[in-house]
Amino acid sequence: MISNIIIFNPISVLDILKLIGGAITIYFLFRRFKTTDDIKKQQDKHFTQDNRFRSFLESTRMLTDKDSTIEAKISALYLLYDVAKDHPEDTERILQILSKQISPLLKFIENEDNSEVISLESLDRKQNIIEWAYQGNDLEKVISNSLTIIKKISLLEKISYLELDNSIIFDLDAKYQKDINNLIKNLRSKDMPTKNLTFLHCNLQSIDFSKINLHYCKFINCNLQSVNFENSNLWGTLFKNSNLKSTNFNNSECEGIEFQDNFNLEKNQIDKMTFLNIDRSNKDALIILSDISNIPELKCFKDVDEYKKWKSDIRTK
Repeated sequence: MISNIIIFNPISVLDILKLIGGAITIYFLFRRFKTTDDIKKQQDKHFTQDNRFRSFLESTRMLTDKDSTIEAKISALYLLYDVAKDHPEDTERILQILSKQISPLLKFIENEDNSEVISLESLDRKQNIIEWAYQGNDLEKVISNSLTIIKKISLLEKISYLELDNSIIFDLDAKYQKDINNLIKNLRSKDMPTKNLTFLHCNLQSIDFSKINLHYCKFINCNLQSVNFENSNLWGTLFKNSNLKSTNFNNSECEGIEFQDNFNLEKNQIDKMTFLNIDRSNKDALIILSDISNIPELKCFKDVDEYKKWKSDIRTK
């Protein structure tokens, strides 16, 4: 029985001090490694931010420097795309820079005078603008590549906000680009309406644009067959040379929208539009339709000047 007795050796003060010293050493080693790890994380973070900032500044400098070669400017455009992919929070600033690159084309579309020379005399052929990328002059090459980058950015899944005012979406094809829903989702989630956005040579067939606010936007040379604009606000939007077969305008606010050289537009589509000021006009619809040969009985504005005069008269009453 005596052999089963456990004997505890007495612990001296020195042993206790050694234990405490060991614990303190372990603690400080832990703090040291943790601090080193935190410092490394901070250094990596600052390094990434510095690289992003340098990339942004360098690409902006190359685009604005009059001495930059066309090759440098195109490289800068794709550098901006890389920044947008990795840092979605910078997308708004990047799109603003890209919009400046395409402003000569936007002015050309809006028939405004500008000092830049664009060799394209018509926007009827999508291929013309595509060929600018490798056959155009320096200005046209920058515009064509900028349009490509804007489209690629607008389709990114990580992007949660898109500032596309005064921009152009070119050659978007809903048949092949399934990620188009990312663009629609971002447009729909905006609190304020998107203004002066141009869709140029886009195949948007059967896309759901319901509950979207587009003010003074443009659809030029687009396939809008079976597109759903139900419950949208299309104030002042232009539809030009586009296929409007079965396009749904049900309960969409359409005051001041303009139709030019479109096909397949029918009166029953117009009848389903909403006009907030319909009680203040003797028109059937507050739209601008210069060619009403297919709908001769429709009472609407024949040109933009007539609409503007009516609008001015309302404001002075």
